Amino acid sequence: MKHKVELIYTSDPYTKLKAGDIGELVSINIDPFDKVRIVSVKWENGSTLRLIEGQDRWRVYEAD
Repeated sequence: MKHKVELIYTSDPYTKLKAGDIGELVSINIDPFDKVRIVSVKWENGSTLRLIEGQDRWRVYEAD
């Protein structure tokens, strides 16, 4: 089952991603030092920006 990610907010000042952008969820990992989730996304615009729990906000939902 594939899942989509909708960006709500990113703290990255250099990305071209904006709220509402959509991507496909690739993986979710736990940072071994900070103990936070790192969400890898293949964004529809070609970006590969990862989302970091506590710094970014997103919504995950099932793809059609």
